Amino acid sequence: MGALVPRHQVLSQTTDIAKTKNSLESRVVISNWLSSYSTIDFLALWESLYNPNLNRMEFHTVRNESGRLVMTPTRWIEKMNAIGITSKAGKYGGTYAHVDIAFEFASYIGKVMKYLLMLLFLTGFVLIFAAFRYDGILENNMVKGMILIAVSAVPFKAFVDMFNTDDTEDSESSEN
Repeated sequence: MGALVPRHQVLSQTTDIAKTKNSLESRVVISNWLSSYSTIDFLALWESLYNPNLNRMEFHTVRNESGRLVMTPTRWIEKMNAIGITSKAGKYGGTYAHVDIAFEFASYIGKVMKYLLMLLFLTGFVLIFAAFRYDGILENNMVKGMILIAVSAVPFKAFVDMFNTDDTEDSESSEN
């Protein structure tokens, strides 16, 4: 069995998530998300929990600047001494974020992504509840029933239809 990866080192490719919104300018999508005060507040909360070297004074300076906030991954990382987001240039480059942050970013992308994350969370909750509550998790008919209810509640055709619609106005109107 391999060694466990520390929780703060589990990263997700946010550039790929951004490409679902704009395949040509994913960096602009990420920068727009980072330029929201609610986003930097969330990131500061995450960093304060997992990063003992967070530059709190710089966060307060950025948070209280007048005018429009413009933030990029590189600027965030450098100013805050951040560990939750990394940015790499080159062939295998892109913006990577801890899964907690990637989930927050995915919910910004649109209502379909947000709903999928909610369903994944709830399905996982059902499984965790069952694991703690009952022995023989896979043999237990109640657990099987709970999983079937959670999975059957997913309207797959509706998701396919939603992916074929424009979801941009929803996330852009939720800025600030």
